Amino acid sequence: MWYVIQIMTGKEEMMREMITRNLPSKMYEDCFYIRRERIWRLNGEKVCHVETMFPGYLFVTTEDPEALYWKLREIPGLTKLLRTEESQFLSVSPEEQDFWKI
Repeated sequence: MWYVIQIMTGKEEMMREMITRNLPSKMYEDCFYIRRERIWRLNGEKVCHVETMFPGYLFVTTEDPEALYWKLREIPGLTKLLRTEESQFLSVSPEEQDFWKI
């Protein structure tokens, strides 16, 4: 399942690298953020601009969100792994995952 990590806006790549360097690879399958390309016309020419789709959020694929949560707390600058008030970790639905996969 995909889980969402809230971080400081604009630090997506830096925090993704920090997670991949500091967390054991057996704790998660993938850590990523979603970007999109936008084409603008500037002075009659097409300009491709790549931007983060959800600024301030990373996505992580894991089977054990609780263990990941405790390990993420050791990394400075990470805000939180999103969860409900009852401490249930929020995952992205399978339908939404399929929609965002390329």
